[in-house]
Amino acid sequence: MNVQNIEILKKIFNWYSFLELTEREIQICAEKLNTQLPENFLFNCTRKFHKKCEIFGLDRKPVLFLKYVRDKYVFEILGLHIAKNFFDPELCFKNYLTGLYGEKKPIPYIMTTYEEGKDIGKYDILKFKFLLGRQCYLHEVLSLYDVHDRHFIVRSENSLCRIDFGLCFESIQNKYWGFLDYLKHKKFDYDEVEFQNGYNYEKDLIINNLKGKQNDLNSIIRKIKTLQRDNEIVVFYPDRFVTRLIDHWSRIGFLEDAQLTQFDWD
Repeated sequence: MNVQNIEILKKIFNWYSFLELTEREIQICAEKLNTQLPENFLFNCTRKFHKKCEIFGLDRKPVLFLKYVRDKYVFEILGLHIAKNFFDPELCFKNYLTGLYGEKKPIPYIMTTYEEGKDIGKYDILKFKFLLGRQCYLHEVLSLYDVHDRHFIVRSENSLCRIDFGLCFESIQNKYWGFLDYLKHKKFDYDEVEFQNGYNYEKDLIINNLKGKQNDLNSIIRKIKTLQRDNEIVVFYPDRFVTRLIDHWSRIGFLEDAQLTQFDWD
């Protein structure tokens, strides 16, 4: 495992590594996430495409969620990190923790707070045009695909949370169409006024949230470019990715709108 890559990732993300998922390590993770654990809690792990664990109270109410990530780890955690800390924390998890798990062959994990609510498929989706418009702009900036009902949680305060960032920066060299596919399936038009109102509201909000943070965002992207492909954690070519990311942001007008054109990304 490339030690230099790990040091770079530690500087960017909310980082904590552990050897084994024990009760004590879960308590430490919860503290780092500013999350109150029940006095008595349980955790259950399953494996499908990758290993997942839920931490919950005796009432079976989930508190934290953990999954182990391999191929697209850096893209997923980068997308979540900049969505939460730079773009709009309302549209994603309240907090996250990441690092390495295991001793002999450590693998990356992502732990998040549990977002209480039901997926949008349980509701009349036509009532969420404005909120989906907001999500659409975030998805476009992140080139986030895999847009399905199960990835949108309707919170009690009537906000919409995206809970899976696994396909961030997908097909970033091409025009983004991920959300359009979802809208077509749901049979409503991208140009509908309420949807566009949400889209433009989110655009203005993200641009405003970025004010004063452009240098920090530039610093993160430059650090990503210094990673070295290792076929373990970094399974892409960092310099090529950054070039494509900047091209994508330029193509959709984000680079200019967010006043990021003056930065040297090399």
